[in-house]
Amino acid sequence: MKTKKQLEEELKELKKTKKIIQWIQIIGTFILLLILIFGLIEKISSEDTNTEKIKQEIKCIADNSVLYVSKTCGHCYSQKEILGDYIDFFTILECTEKENLDECSKLKGVPSWKINNRYYSGKKTLDELKEITEC
Repeated sequence: MKTKKQLEEELKELKKTKKIIQWIQIIGTFILLLILIFGLIEKISSEDTNTEKIKQEIKCIADNSVLYVSKTCGHCYSQKEILGDYIDFFTILECTEKENLDECSKLKGVPSWKINNRYYSGKKTLDELKEITEC
């Protein structure tokens, strides 16, 4: 049988061990939080870089093209939807406006694209435009 003093020593050691375990848990939690935070920062940074790359590619496409549309054309509306938030980067000529009739008369239909002085009929995806413009 253990003496009171031995039991008190064991209790003291158990309390020390408990404190050490608590500190290990606190430090481990802190390290885990740091890993998560830095992982999120890296992901956000990577997404920002990717978004910037896409923005530059679309700017290149826009700088090298003209889109011809008509207000009454459903495919033209779809083409504008494809351009999405970047539509303001593009030069868009409305073929029903009097000042554009002469230039639009060269087209087979709308939507059409003028890229590097060549005309391309029909709705195009961003990937198709990227390829045609070589952006």
